[in-house]
Amino acid sequence: MLAFSLLQINTPTVKTGSGVSSELVIQVEPSDNGMMYKCEANNTATKIPLVAFIKVLVYFPPANVTITVNPCDPKAGDELTLTCTSSSSNPLARISWKRDGRHVREHVEETLSADYGAISTRSVLTFTVSSADDKSIFECKAKSDDLPAVTNNVTIRVRHKPEFPDPYQRVDVIEGMNATINVSVNAYPNVAWFSWTKDSTLIPPVSEIDDHNHRVMSSGPVLYILNIARKDGGTYVCMAENEEGTSNATIILNVQCKNKILVLLLAYSKKYLNSVSILKILKANF
Repeated sequence: MLAFSLLQINTPTVKTGSGVSSELVIQVEPSDNGMMYKCEANNTATKIPLVAFIKVLVYFPPANVTITVNPCDPKAGDELTLTCTSSSSNPLARISWKRDGRHVREHVEETLSADYGAISTRSVLTFTVSSADDKSIFECKAKSDDLPAVTNNVTIRVRHKPEFPDPYQRVDVIEGMNATINVSVNAYPNVAWFSWTKDSTLIPPVSEIDDHNHRVMSSGPVLYILNIARKDGGTYVCMAENEEGTSNATIILNVQCKNKILVLLLAYSKKYLNSVSILKILKANF
């Protein structure tokens, strides 16, 4: 009789020539890694059973990776630590990082003892954050040899005061026309308050206007000017504020006057077949 044990497992015995054999078939799982199986054989002629041992080595990939962010709500200038940890695997998994699709190589990797007698891998990425890191997507991938890889990602938010991509602009407008000037601003948290001024005079927001006599008004990052006059030219300042601070953008408004353009085309004769004389007379409205 043959038997396998740690737990007692009885298996059929097959005669093979002058001997016997027994086969144990199992569907392995990660928890089977490192398990020891003992086979005993005996009959009426054996005083002590014959014993053989075998240790099962199971190859399996990590089931998942987890990412932690510390601090969880960073501000611009803080040192941020991203930690990616793979679950148990055999053989050990190697970890790689990507930021917005591009590989990041400056990380520190270590291994830890894990479930099922296998190994967990931990990778730490540390850097000083700025507003440019806001909304960056970091992806962590763990792969063990030729086994399937697992990935996870996290989008980090970095608290910072409002920033204008173009803080100084010159805008040309035409007298008598309407203009809408919209400035772009990035901030986290979102901008809580906007204000517009011209020559230090506050421009009222649309929400506070209760009549139709105002030609110049604002709404958040947008400035509206109706029926532009020459006196509307000058320096406008947009101020944006959130919990992290304030920033300004300056708009230089250049009002171009209407011009009456008279174009006189002189007829050409055969003598001047290849030339045209054009006289432009500009009469400015000064």
